[in-house]
Amino acid sequence: MSNSAGGRPESVGSDGGRSDSLANANIAPPVAGADSASKDRGGRAATVVGAGIFLSRISGLVRGRLFTQFFGLGMESDAFFAASKIPNIMRSLLGEGSLSASFVPVYSRLLAKGDERGANAMAGAILGLLMASVSILTLVGIASAPVLTSLLTPDFTGEKRALTIQLTRILFPMTALMVLSGWCLGVQNSHRRFFWSYASAALWNLAQIALLGAWGSKAKSLTELASWLAWA
Repeated sequence: MSNSAGGRPESVGSDGGRSDSLANANIAPPVAGADSASKDRGGRAATVVGAGIFLSRISGLVRGRLFTQFFGLGMESDAFFAASKIPNIMRSLLGEGSLSASFVPVYSRLLAKGDERGANAMAGAILGLLMASVSILTLVGIASAPVLTSLLTPDFTGEKRALTIQLTRILFPMTALMVLSGWCLGVQNSHRRFFWSYASAALWNLAQIALLGAWGSKAKSLTELASWLAWA
């Protein structure tokens, strides 16, 4: 999210060459090594991004294998993935979509202008608004879990529906965390710190890998294990 500023060129006069020479005199000569430094920064950023994506993908693969090992394609697996839909939808709408389209460009523009105080004030205001809105959203989501379950999974009945409602209520606060993490990652990206933007998902994967690996076999039932996994 870099911005480039260049000097405003002089208008070309009737004598042509003289006006060109005056304009060229106002243009600073290129700094030796500037292109090389820019390429080095770009190379480091690409390496960091690649490392974050690699860590996230590998941890996700391990988590998926362990999840399948314990749950297979049973009722608990269906209920867990259905309950996970809501936080993912809210993250896309509030955490990634709106923040990426509105907050991040304005915050980056203020930083580029050197208005750090203004950037911090705007970031704080957005954070306060997000915290208030997601708190209300979380309470409403927990209370309306049965309605949301019926809307998203109308074919779930009996024990599967009850488990989905339970897991939805456990996972719904994750919506708030995801939206707030979207704010944090937007700030990080604006300061050209890209690693956690791509590797943050690995933390959730690693927490679930640790739970399944260390305590998965100790659960009394798959229903209990699904509840543990939702809290992880």
